[in-house]
Amino acid sequence: MAEIRWTSEAEKWLKDIYDYIAQNNLKAAKNEVYMIKCNCCEIFRKSGIERFL
Repeated sequence: MAEIRWTSEAEKWLKDIYDYIAQNNLKAAKNEVYMIKCNCCEIFRKSGIERFL
């Protein structure tokens, strides 16, 4: 199974999402980024697509 490797741009977007949500709710920010990563992994696992995020 391929491992998802995040591009620096994707990592920046995740950090920006985290920072924005964390201004009001740190727990929600952590959860949102975690769920984004889990959903991306699941999509690529099910589709068989090997690509870089």
